[in-house]
Amino acid sequence: MPALTLVMATGPLSLAERFQALLAVAESITSCRDSEELFCGLARHLQRVVRFDRVGLVLLQPERGGTSARVLETTGMGFTTLPEYPVDGDHSGWVIETQQPLIVPDTAAETRWPRAMAELREHGIVSFCSLPLTTARRRIGALGFGSREPVTYTAAEVGFLGEVAKLVAVAVDNALNFDHAQATQRQLSTERDHLRLLLEVTNAMVSNLDLPGLVDAISSSLERAIPHEFTALALYDKDSGELVVHAAAAKSSDGRSLVGRRIPVVGSAAGEAFTARRTLLFGEDDLTGRLADTAAPMREAGIRSVCAVPLVVGDRGLGTLTVGNLQPDAFTPESVAMIEEVVRRVAMAVANALAFREIAQLTEKLAEERLYLESEIRAEHLRRYAWPGNVRELANLIERAMILSKGRTLEVPLGELKRRRSRADHEDRASTLEAVERMHILRVLKETNWTLGGPRGAAARLGMKRTTLQSLMRRLGIARPRAA
Repeated sequence: MPALTLVMATGPLSLAERFQALLAVAESITSCRDSEELFCGLARHLQRVVRFDRVGLVLLQPERGGTSARVLETTGMGFTTLPEYPVDGDHSGWVIETQQPLIVPDTAAETRWPRAMAELREHGIVSFCSLPLTTARRRIGALGFGSREPVTYTAAEVGFLGEVAKLVAVAVDNALNFDHAQATQRQLSTERDHLRLLLEVTNAMVSNLDLPGLVDAISSSLERAIPHEFTALALYDKDSGELVVHAAAAKSSDGRSLVGRRIPVVGSAAGEAFTARRTLLFGEDDLTGRLADTAAPMREAGIRSVCAVPLVVGDRGLGTLTVGNLQPDAFTPESVAMIEEVVRRVAMAVANALAFREIAQLTEKLAEERLYLESEIRAEHLRRYAWPGNVRELANLIERAMILSKGRTLEVPLGELKRRRSRADHEDRASTLEAVERMHILRVLKETNWTLGGPRGAAARLGMKRTTLQSLMRRLGIARPRAA
């Protein structure tokens, strides 16, 4: 593998020179936080005591079973990243596995790794030295120095380079740990922002039952995590088979102008996501090509990428939430996952809002029907009542109703009306003309001892003829009682 390169000594080094070189290397790498900074400092200090043309750092990737390498040319100080190699595929893997230094004075004569030696020769490397990079915690990789001239190394020179490799191993391990700590911090920050966004969305759902207010709150919260130009909520209309925009929020325009706009399910970004029941991303080519007819408003607003997410609760598709961005390919997998998490909560909020709206409409309808029926019942009772007290009784009933009514609707106390009507009905039955007439004739007949004719008879007292009285008695069912 060409990642490891040759060291060429300039001559015997004194003990003092070696210690000075090690101190310089140690001071150089104490503040290093990445491989490029480490390489540059290492090259500057080591070139005073060691001659080399290339220095390479090979890092072990245990999770992938291979190695990755970066090479620094001392002439131009330019870094080159090499492709990954399997650990057991070349000389770098041998150094890492055996933890032994490898010295190759002539790459043309080395036969154990023919492919790697051929690549080194293509880059002009004639000889190289490779040393393991290892700390007390783990194996880091290997450090290589290369030269374009043949070089041999003494045991003292290899020992000195081994000390250098130990320092470099610690520096590289610190840099890797620093990178890992930064990556962990970024991940935790992302998770914190994600959870904060979901909390804000949840609070928005609790405090907003109307869809426009909900979308405004969601767009504002989403903007801090995922910058975007507009957010639109469209719901499916079963009657027309279209999506209808119910709420929208935009940065540079009034989102309310989009409310009520109808979007066909076929040939639109929102429609395709609604039909597919999954999140779909659309780029500039889609908006100017196959979706050109329905995407005209977005193009006019400068939208170059769109993320459309369906609102689904159970197996019921409610509509879509569409997010538009001014930048091309603006939605990363991470941002899409965050939008989907938000939309799952929005779908529940929309379902609740729709249910609340349906309940309110049904309640209003039932209230109207109830008032209508109560009005009809009152009118029927008022029509059927005999009103024995005439206008005075009606006035008293209305006054009583005005006192008892709590709202703007006049509540007539029909219970009292029924009681009054019962008494009135009884009185009416007792005082009908036929009943009164029959009672009067019976009383006169009893007083005259049932004598019909003559000057003192019942007919004379009633002021009618005897034959008329007899006819009236037959009609009223009056008959003389039989003697006991």
